[in-house]
Order: sequence, then C-alpha cells, then structure tokens
Amino acid sequence: MVFRYYVILFSSLFILWSGREVSAQKFLTSSSTAVNFYNDGKEAVENLQLSRAEEYFIAALKEDERFFEAHLELGELFLRQKRYEE
Repeated sequence: MVFRYYVILFSSLFILWSGREVSAQKFLTSSSTAVNFYNDGKEAVENLQLSRAEEYFIAALKEDERFFEAHLELGELFLRQKRYEE
C-alpha cells in the first residue's frame, strides 16, 4: 500500500520534471556507470523493450541506490505495466 503512494509521488514528480530538456539535464548521481545504465533503459523503453529497460534501471540503482531519475523511470515503467504492488 505504501508503495502505491511512492509510485504516485514519483509519477507526479516525473511529470513536473519531464518538462525539462533531457540533453541539458544534470543527473542527481555522480556515477557515470549509473547514468549509462539509465540512458540504456530510456532507449529500451523507446524501443518497447520493457523487460530490458527494467534490467537497466535496476542496474543503475545498484550503482547508486539514490539515483532519483532511475527511481522515477522504474516507477513509471511499473505503472505502465500495471505492476502496482512492486
């Protein structure tokens, strides 16, 4: 139940955040490896490879568990798949 509130919170923040230009975005991580996984995940989502995208976002979070953008994308991915309990 608590996870649903986090998903809603992250989704709301994502909507507000998504208005920014991604190429100029400074990520909230100092790990270049995490950013690379994140970018690979974004590309996988664009290509509708959702399970691969999930793997990339999780890998990014393993590199930096506080990587805000990766949490947002993973939450958005779960919402898109109606995986509310995860």
